[in-house]
Amino acid sequence: MTALKFSFRAEELPQKLSQISQEKYTGHWQFTLTDRHRVTNLQLRYLTIVEGQIVFSGTEQLSWSACFKTLRRYLPLLRKSSSQQLLLSLEQELNSRDLEGLGKMLAKMEKKNLLTRQDLVRVLQLQILSDFDNYLFTSSGEAESIANPQLVVPAIITRFKVDEMIALARQRRKSWRFLQTLIPSMESIPRLNPEAIANSSLNIKQKQGLEKLTNRGKTLNQIAYELAKDRLDTAKLFANFIHQGLVFLEISSGNNERAIASGNYPINKPEVFIVDDSPVLVRQFENLVKKWGYKINSSMNPLNAVEQMLSSQPAIIFLDINMPEQSGFELIKQIRRQPQLASIPLVVLTAEQSLSNKYRAKWANSLFLAKPNTPEEIPQFQTDLRTLLLENAPIAI
Repeated sequence: MTALKFSFRAEELPQKLSQISQEKYTGHWQFTLTDRHRVTNLQLRYLTIVEGQIVFSGTEQLSWSACFKTLRRYLPLLRKSSSQQLLLSLEQELNSRDLEGLGKMLAKMEKKNLLTRQDLVRVLQLQILSDFDNYLFTSSGEAESIANPQLVVPAIITRFKVDEMIALARQRRKSWRFLQTLIPSMESIPRLNPEAIANSSLNIKQKQGLEKLTNRGKTLNQIAYELAKDRLDTAKLFANFIHQGLVFLEISSGNNERAIASGNYPINKPEVFIVDDSPVLVRQFENLVKKWGYKINSSMNPLNAVEQMLSSQPAIIFLDINMPEQSGFELIKQIRRQPQLASIPLVVLTAEQSLSNKYRAKWANSLFLAKPNTPEEIPQFQTDLRTLLLENAPIAI
């Protein structure tokens, strides 16, 4: 049985939620996220669960005010002054802020054509998934149960199966990882490329629409809110614009540095560590990985590499097999003996793509990446490297 209070590390929460679901839990779970360098402006999150199924997610427990905030986020109709006046009169008429009042409010809103059942299902599901984007897989923290077996949630509110929502969240995570090269942060500010816009095949209305979205210095998160769209859909939209060269992203840091979408992102950078005796390869590797938004640390001497690793915080380690002072496989043994480094993903680098090297890498519980031997092999190397980083050391969004 799941404890009423538990700690969790990154990647552990999905399994915990699945267990809670199997126990047919009813009540609220409060998550205090302690991994703040990964999740900004997010300290507390609540999940309301009924008989093991999720009904609501937010910064507070399910209530009329919390539900309305979510509905307003995704339904622009509710932002109109006429709708707000109507809702105010409905609130005064019902004079209830409990969950029974919530059910009556939602039913009245449906009757007044302010929302449909389909709207409600879509919005509540989007809110849960958007919250999961931020913390489900990437954060550590403390979970505390606020059990309430008598909790009665209005029938109009859909119940979502935990495992199905986790599966959808995993799909979204893959999409976010795929987009990271172009969209390193939703706090980026999109800017137009006037020359590309002028020469594009967009019609006048499309150009004006794009100009309107980008001429006020709003971040992608702010634009997603204004459009009442899912953050992921907004990221996909602007990734397409960036791919066409119509837009680039500006990212502000403490010293107001600028960065293009595929360039450096100054916050939440995982550290990549490389050990290789070739200064040329190390420099090329550093330039490439920095461009993708990662911090980089390196050592060209395997004899003191472990000491350097212990004084840094690598998220993933790349190491050459064939080094004169010490082989990469000997270095792997030393790394695995260090508790601080034992669980960090290791990637074996070699220009010798032999089966024996691949088997030894697998035996050492390490990943394998072949160095390019010719200029023609460089694009494939970059693609493979990028994939390894996205899968094993993703940049938090």
